[in-house]
Amino acid sequence: LNFSFLRGLELSQFNVGKGGNFFYAKSVVLDYDLTKLLQGKFILNEAAIDYPDIKLISQNGIWNFQPLLELGKTPKKQTPPSKGSSGLPPIPIAAVLNELRIKNLRLLLNQDNDLVARLNGLSVKATGNFNLDKIRADLSVSIDAPKDQPNLEFSQFSSKTEVKTN
Repeated sequence: LNFSFLRGLELSQFNVGKGGNFFYAKSVVLDYDLTKLLQGKFILNEAAIDYPDIKLISQNGIWNFQPLLELGKTPKKQTPPSKGSSGLPPIPIAAVLNELRIKNLRLLLNQDNDLVARLNGLSVKATGNFNLDKIRADLSVSIDAPKDQPNLEFSQFSSKTEVKTN
């Protein structure tokens, strides 16, 4: 963990769940410039997750992430939004997103060993800026994996369905 209140944080070898059985990332970075906030502009230099590995696994109908949903759970009194509100807060200052990046995502979905899906090598990169008047964003999405292995797989054993592709 590397943290600076003025600049942001970086986590290396980040795990969520027992032994990373739900989420693992080689690095997670949130780099911002807090001094620019005093000038009325929020600059997010980088928000990045490199080599994330997400495993969604169900055994007997219980998902591996369910215990995480129970952490810190407190009953909340719900108040309905006012009728004139869109529900979205206004953006009070200009903001710049220099880079939002997810690099080489691996995803596994295993539902009770019947439905199994895998995705390897997904990368997303976005840049942009927004304020009260407009939103501008550029988005790039790519999938890259070794040519000798499928990067997208889907199997459902109860229906004997199997799809693998590059």
